[in-house]
Amino acid sequence: VNAIIPNCVSTFTNTATDNLINFWASGIDATIGYRFDSDFGSFVVEDSLSQQTTFLQGFGHTPPPAAFRFEVINTVGLNTTFPNVGTQMRTHLGWALDPFTADLYLNYIGPYTNVSSTASTAVGSTNGIYNGTGGDPVGAFTTFDLHLGYDFDVGYLGNDNLSLTVRNLFNTYPPFFNGTQGSNGTFGFDAYTSNPIGRIIELGFTAKL
Repeated sequence: VNAIIPNCVSTFTNTATDNLINFWASGIDATIGYRFDSDFGSFVVEDSLSQQTTFLQGFGHTPPPAAFRFEVINTVGLNTTFPNVGTQMRTHLGWALDPFTADLYLNYIGPYTNVSSTASTAVGSTNGIYNGTGGDPVGAFTTFDLHLGYDFDVGYLGNDNLSLTVRNLFNTYPPFFNGTQGSNGTFGFDAYTSNPIGRIIELGFTAKL
């Protein structure tokens, strides 16, 4: 207002708010493991799985199904907050025999489709709504991690631990993702699910007083 305000002013303000986007998701999170002792040490085998069964995305309040609800499972790029990869898993094989420990991990991210604005294949839509077609297929990504440890129990090193950790043991590069700086895909890799650094080696020493 850049003029004198009248003596009487009546104002009606609409402050209704709504979500930018809504999700209706379901899936299974499961961890299964087995531990046992033997003459050759203690062993553990376990697997943690996150499996989406459906992930509807849309606007408004009407329960699905509705014309403006659409399935986005196994896609990346239809929202800019997180990926919708259907299958993610981490498997662990461990062994311990005093004073040694060894752990091997398998990390698995299932295949999905890049449907972001950087996809080289046109993303399909019907009446402006994603219809499950188009986009760039992105392959599954599997890496291994290794951890080795040794616990000291004598002298000044009593209760101390020496460890070696190798992430991405086989220096596996992530599958190609057509992206640009500033989006979820950054110059050929998906920043949501991977990184281009490759193998990382960490040597650690923990002292317990």
